[in-house]
Amino acid sequence: MLALGLSAGNASAAATPQRWALDKVVLVMRHGIRAGTGATRIQAVSRKRWPAFEAAPGMLTRHGGEAIARLGAWQRDWLLHAGLLNGAACPAAGMVFAWASPLPRTRDTARAFLDALLPNCATAFGHASSVADDGLFHPLESRRVRLDPARARAAVLAAMGGGLDTARQSGAGDVRAMEALVGKPAACENSPCGLSGLPWEVRTSAHKADVAGPLRVGAVMGETIRMQYADGWPLGEVAFGAVTKAADVKQWMALRAAKYAVLDTVPYLAQRGGSQLMSQVLAAIDDDRAVGSPPADARLLIFVGHDGNIAQLRSLLGFDWQLSGYPENDPVPGGMLVFERWRDTAENARDRISVRVRYVAQSLDQLRGLTVLSGKAAPLSVTFLPAGAGPDGRLPRSRFDALISAAIDWSATFPASYASPVATASRGE
Repeated sequence: MLALGLSAGNASAAATPQRWALDKVVLVMRHGIRAGTGATRIQAVSRKRWPAFEAAPGMLTRHGGEAIARLGAWQRDWLLHAGLLNGAACPAAGMVFAWASPLPRTRDTARAFLDALLPNCATAFGHASSVADDGLFHPLESRRVRLDPARARAAVLAAMGGGLDTARQSGAGDVRAMEALVGKPAACENSPCGLSGLPWEVRTSAHKADVAGPLRVGAVMGETIRMQYADGWPLGEVAFGAVTKAADVKQWMALRAAKYAVLDTVPYLAQRGGSQLMSQVLAAIDDDRAVGSPPADARLLIFVGHDGNIAQLRSLLGFDWQLSGYPENDPVPGGMLVFERWRDTAENARDRISVRVRYVAQSLDQLRGLTVLSGKAAPLSVTFLPAGAGPDGRLPRSRFDALISAAIDWSATFPASYASPVATASRGE
C-alpha cells in the first residue's frame, strides 16, 4: 500500500470538492507523553543512573497533558473548518462518543484532549473498570481472545528472519551502541551481564506474545530517551547528554522499532490483538453495522489507547508511514489514526459515501516546545492511499468495507458493550 505525505494543515482541503461534506470522524489515538517505565529493569543493566520523571512511572506527565491539549485545540479548529463542529455551541447529546483504555495515562489523555477539543462543555468519556475487563484495547490480556502459542512463536521467529540467532546478529550493532551509552554495571564490567549479556528469548502463551532480552530492554531504554526529549528535559539530561537535537533521538529508538517489527505488526498477532478495535471502527464508519457498536448517532468518536493498538491497526490496514524525525511506522505519543467519512451532497446513495484515513502526530520538537498548532505550524500528517483511492486518499465506502472486513480476523471479535462505562466528565463540566 502507498502513503502520501501531506501537511496536516492542507490535508482537510486537499482535492476535496465542495460537494463533499465531512459526515463522521473516528479518532484512534495513543496516550500522550508519559513517565518512563521499567526503571528497575533498565537500571539493572546500566552503570549510569537513569533519572526519574516528575510523574510516577507510566503516568501522563504535566508537559504531556499540555501537548495533548495543543493537539485537541488543533483538532477542534480542523473540525470547525470542516463543518463537523459548531463553534457557537456545545455538541448535542450523543454527537460525541469517547472511550479510553482504563489505564491512568489513557484516561488523563482523554480528559486533556476533550477539554481542549470541546472547551466549557460537559463532555464525558467512558472506560472499562480494569484491563481484565477491557476487551477493546486489551483483548488478549482480558482473555477475550486467545493465541495459539506455537503459531505465535513461529510468526515472531519468522519476523526475526528465521530465528533468534539471526535477530541477535542483526541487532548486535544497536545493542552495542546502547550499551556504550548506558555502560555496564560496575560489578560485571568484564563479564557478559550488561545489556549485551541478556539472553534473547521469545515468550508466547495463550494470551501474550513477547520478546525478552536486549530487544525488550533496549526498546524500553529508547522509548525512555524519546519521552525525556519530548517532555522538555534539559538536553544535558536527555540520553545522558548524548542528544543535542530531535534528529539525535531517532538513533536510540532502533531497538524499539525492531521490537515492533517482530510483535504488534506481525499479521497473525495484529489480527488476534487488533481485530476487535478494528471491527468497532468499521461499525462506526458503517452505520449498517449497529449491533454491539458505539452509538450510531455519534458523528465524532474518539478511542484513546496505546502504541500497540495503533501498530496493530496500521498492520491490518497495510498503512505504512514515515514521519520526519521518527522511525518508520512509529506510533508517536499522542499520534492518531483519523478515519473520515465523507458524503456526496449531490448524490446521497450509499456508493457516494467515501472514507479517508490519515495518521496525524506532532513532531518531536512540537511536543518538546508545546507548539501552538496552526496552519503554519501543523502537525505531521500522512494520508493512506490504498488501491482504488482517489488522489486525496478518499476510498468508496464499499471498498473500505471490503478492505477492512478482509483484514479482520472475525474469530477474534465479540459483541462489544459500552452500556456500563465508568463515566468520567471532562474538566469543562
